[in-house]
Amino acid sequence: MSSFIRLDRRKHESFLADHCYDPTTKELLKVGDEVCICAHCKSPHLKSVWLSAKLCPSCRNESKRTLTEIPNTKNLNNFLKKTETSVVQSNYKGYFIFFLIASLIGGIVSVSFYSESEKWKEKYRGKYLEVNNLNSKISNLTNTTSQLSSEKNNIRQQLNDAETELDKYEELKILANKLSFTTGIKYEDRKNYPLKYGNNKAKVYFTVNYPINFNSVKIDADGSGYIYGYIYDLYDNKVCEAYNGTVTNGVESLTFNCALEKGSYYLTHSGNTDLGFIENFNKYPFSDNIISITRTQYDSKYYMNFFEWSYKLDLKTD
Repeated sequence: MSSFIRLDRRKHESFLADHCYDPTTKELLKVGDEVCICAHCKSPHLKSVWLSAKLCPSCRNESKRTLTEIPNTKNLNNFLKKTETSVVQSNYKGYFIFFLIASLIGGIVSVSFYSESEKWKEKYRGKYLEVNNLNSKISNLTNTTSQLSSEKNNIRQQLNDAETELDKYEELKILANKLSFTTGIKYEDRKNYPLKYGNNKAKVYFTVNYPINFNSVKIDADGSGYIYGYIYDLYDNKVCEAYNGTVTNGVESLTFNCALEKGSYYLTHSGNTDLGFIENFNKYPFSDNIISITRTQYDSKYYMNFFEWSYKLDLKTD
């Protein structure tokens, strides 16, 4: 008949301190548990385990004889060491098998995954290349767009600067059109030269470099009479004329007020009055960059008849 022992903290202090456990359930034996000790192998078992077994779960002894008291801890310790070694070895074997299987499965999965990955890469390699090409094109387009934007800003700034300069130029043209200019020998300076008088109908050739409004010239008349002034182009087409009625002795003005385009012309006159001219001039071309008096039909050393040419610029402002 089996004997069961209820573990007591005081009576079985040494046993409890050894942390014994049931070999079958691996449950730690603690205060209050009912246990039995196999008489053959001295192994402790929970009452429930012992009752359900037909023989000792540890040594397989069918006698099922038990001890009435817990033996000294030395015998139990020997049993426990054997049991622990068996359990640890069993556990190590289990872990080894588990890790071996896990490694094999992991290797198979890795190989399978790698194979599938390579197949997938091969299948979509062309798509990869297309995506890379598209990314490259997008990057190039982005750089090009940035450069074009910078160039656009530079061009816009240049246009703004050009518009500003154009506005200034238009203002200068308007101002220039309001100003009167003169060229040729000033009337006050005519006596600084050897001056003679005569009724010579000389042609005075000149060139206009910009459109102008030809206003007037001054003459030095020797006696009274009448006089006409004419401007012709080089094909002898009359462009305009001036007539101031009766000319008296001294200074007079011939007023034309006609528009002259850029080109070459000559100035002459008709009438019955002697006009003053300069000998030994020899300073042609006489130019102010707008009008250039180039020569007369006589010897180039003469300055003929017409002093202080007055004009305004006729620059287009639209």
